Amino acid sequence: MKLDFPIINKYIDLSNPVSEQDIERFEKMMNVKLPLSFVSLKKEIADCLYINSGNALEIFSLFDSNSSTFSIAGISSNYAHLGDILKSHKLLIFGISSVDSETWAFYTGGKYSNGEYPVIWISPSEERFFVHSSNFESFLNIQFHSLTSLNEGADYDKLYKDLVAKYDNDILPFGYNDIYSSSHDLEDFESIIKQY
Repeated sequence: MKLDFPIINKYIDLSNPVSEQDIERFEKMMNVKLPLSFVSLKKEIADCLYINSGNALEIFSLFDSNSSTFSIAGISSNYAHLGDILKSHKLLIFGISSVDSETWAFYTGGKYSNGEYPVIWISPSEERFFVHSSNFESFLNIQFHSLTSLNEGADYDKLYKDLVAKYDNDILPFGYNDIYSSSHDLEDFESIIKQY
């Protein structure tokens, strides 16, 4: 995985990485093949990653752990109000942002030829979603740089659009505000996701 930022950083807290056996156990238990860049993060860098610069992003651990708020294996129970939406739409939640509990998930029903899944933004309280990235690596680069950009007075919407254009060539660039204004109802997920 190619990260365009130093992983040892004042904004980042890391847990220990996981083993290949942990990955295999998780994939068997969850009946899913994890995307390659996500596996790379888990095995080579950290099981749980936390970026905090005022706003925050947490990438959950695979299993229950002291280093993570939630685990990927156990997170679905925390979204019981969504009923069977997560399972029926093949969404695997892997992280959360501190802003309005924005939730991040892989759409596991649409793996690309490069072994990656689309990354989906979900607003659990509003039951809305937005297709954010074509892979986990670009998602993480966009998130790190958007969260740690400390240039006060800068046009954050433009910054975000520039980051998407730089790190993800497979998604049309969008601004931060577009995530909210162009999001879709979760009940329309199946018809919208076919476009990706």
